[in-house]
Amino acid sequence: MRPIAFALALFLAAVAGNGAAPAQQDPVSAWAGIPEAEVRLIAGHVRGEGDMLGLHFVLADEWKTYWRSPGDAGLPPVPDWTASSGLGRADLAWPLPERFDYYGLTTYGYHGEAVLPVRIERAPGEITRIRLALSYAACAEVCVPIEAELALDLPAGPLAENRHGAAIASALARVPEQSPSGLTVETLSAEGGELAVSFGTARPLSEPDLIVEGPRDLYFHNPRCEAVDLVTRCRMAIGGARDDTALEGTRLILTLSGRDYAAELPAVVGKR
Repeated sequence: MRPIAFALALFLAAVAGNGAAPAQQDPVSAWAGIPEAEVRLIAGHVRGEGDMLGLHFVLADEWKTYWRSPGDAGLPPVPDWTASSGLGRADLAWPLPERFDYYGLTTYGYHGEAVLPVRIERAPGEITRIRLALSYAACAEVCVPIEAELALDLPAGPLAENRHGAAIASALARVPEQSPSGLTVETLSAEGGELAVSFGTARPLSEPDLIVEGPRDLYFHNPRCEAVDLVTRCRMAIGGARDDTALEGTRLILTLSGRDYAAELPAVVGKR
């Protein structure tokens, strides 16, 4: 046997022998969408979470896609997992978005490259066949509604801690914490066509910012926020059909952020 052929045979025997398990294939779907706003599924194991999926978007320059509450324009990504098998729940998580101001409109979303983490439950000991119908929108100077069909089969058993799991974990770290201890809403009221809110925080915030989500007939404009010691106060103009009194009792979701900080909590508009 020639030396090269002999060395190749030893290598193949070493790989195949000793009960060595084959490496998992790269758990990604094919790309879908449009060239300016492509999306695919990625999967991996995330420490402390288990197996997770990610919606991996790659957007061309000047293009963006949207957060769960897009703002004054746009559409959020809406996933439909019903054609999947071996999949229990699939819960989309939302990293803190960017704010985009364009011709007087304020929207929230992502540009460049973004991963939306998905917490999943898998049937134990079974192949998980992911079949996702995803509706989303991408915008530059024009907005394009997009329908994407994504397919990914996950092998039975836990996934590896791969580069995709690392990307999902990094995105998960940017998801605002839900109602954390140390964050309180001290006051929340509508006054003179503006929403006024005061937070108590566990530590002083640097560069505070606020996103407010509420009923669809209301619009909350860019806030003016100030943090002094452990108190952060924000005010923002309200657009929509309701007057100040009609806002009393309205349930809102408040996402407060600062440098290296993001948290969200529900709150109800009170009386002045």
